[in-house]
Amino acid sequence: MNRTILIGVASLLLGGVAAADAFNPAQIPAKAKWFLHADVKRFKATQLGGLAVKQLAKLDAVFLQIEKVSGLDPRRDLAGVTLYGIGTKEDEVAVLVAGQFNREKLEALVKLAAEHRTVEYGAHTIHSWRDDKGPHFGCVFNAQMVVLSDGQPTLLAALDVLNGKGQVLKPNAALARVTAGNEPFVLLGMVDFEALGHLKPEANLLEKLKVISLAVGEVDEDFHGRLFVQPREARDALSVQQAIQGLVAIVQLGDSKKPEIKQAQDLACRLKIDRDEPFITVHLKVPAKELLESIKLRLEGEVNGQGKKPAPEK
Repeated sequence: MNRTILIGVASLLLGGVAAADAFNPAQIPAKAKWFLHADVKRFKATQLGGLAVKQLAKLDAVFLQIEKVSGLDPRRDLAGVTLYGIGTKEDEVAVLVAGQFNREKLEALVKLAAEHRTVEYGAHTIHSWRDDKGPHFGCVFNAQMVVLSDGQPTLLAALDVLNGKGQVLKPNAALARVTAGNEPFVLLGMVDFEALGHLKPEANLLEKLKVISLAVGEVDEDFHGRLFVQPREARDALSVQQAIQGLVAIVQLGDSKKPEIKQAQDLACRLKIDRDEPFITVHLKVPAKELLESIKLRLEGEVNGQGKKPAPEK
């Protein structure tokens, strides 16, 4: 495997994958303005996850090469994904990658990247490298965690939090509501618009929002999606609800002859939108088998459609 391919693999492993299986707010700093967490380990146990694993089996040769140089097979060794932002810039985003890692192989791999440097930070070694997108920083925190960021201060702050230093995320009302109950969520996220501050002038609706929280999972053979929207002012609750309903209506008025629009319309018809002060709630429930069959048909259609020329227009 030549140097270019090795660097590409390093970018995949130490620049584009993130994880942390069960959600742990103690890994996220209090000043985080948004976060997104994916429980890959739990996802693989769902019906949809089972289909994804089967699809990835077609790439065995690729994953064998990755494992050969890194000691890591992402399908087997990654546990989940956590990203969070402490600001609005790209270098203020941290990525936590949890799983089983071979420190020696990963560090040997990243040393092949352009302009590789190391610096010690307490008991940790910080790696830095550069590509056409700018500088990147990474640290193998331990055998179960890799930390990444495009900003060194952000990375160091993330390490401090993982080492038990500094204040951590306190679940607010929106997060508590969206995670209520003992359900196996595979995707969890929150955006604190109030903490983000002033947004772009065209983002009129977002300026009215305080927090959005999201949870997705598979429960009792059904795929569930929960969205809780909290306006900044109680008086805006009705207008925010109407705006969400308007967006759904736009989807429903689309060209149903297009398969992707038809699928979106089918999902839109299943949405339940309510107002439960101080939140607007959006709930989606779809039988997992039905969703699975839809995805399978789409995958089969893509395979069968390869190489076919579009029919000439009449």
